[in-house]
Amino acid sequence: MVLYDTPGVIKKEMHKLDAMMMKNVHSATGNADCVLMVVDVCKVPEKVNDLFEEDGEDLKEKPPTLLLLNKKDLIKPGEIAKRMEWYEKFGEADHILPISAKYGHGVEDVKNWIVSKLPYGPAYYPKVS
Repeated sequence: MVLYDTPGVIKKEMHKLDAMMMKNVHSATGNADCVLMVVDVCKVPEKVNDLFEEDGEDLKEKPPTLLLLNKKDLIKPGEIAKRMEWYEKFGEADHILPISAKYGHGVEDVKNWIVSKLPYGPAYYPKVS
């Protein structure tokens, strides 16, 4: 498994570096076997489909996508349910998981989802013990 961490989505490109980073994000997304998007569940929900658009055009083939609602430890369960409902309607992800990276809640579910989406293939790196 090779993980590639992109800088995220820059809403308003101010400089050439911003545009270059967004090009990198779109390229990585288009070539991925699966995509994980992480949002702060404490913040007001916003559309996250920018990841799958470049120059206003949608990717031809969108990889399986997992939306992670992080910081579930900082918000009431009823609020998490409301956020999940919002992202199910507007998020364009195939699956949504509330997690707490700080406490490790949901991490095993994330691992299982990733492994279920990866194609079988040769090891690119030696196994780390």
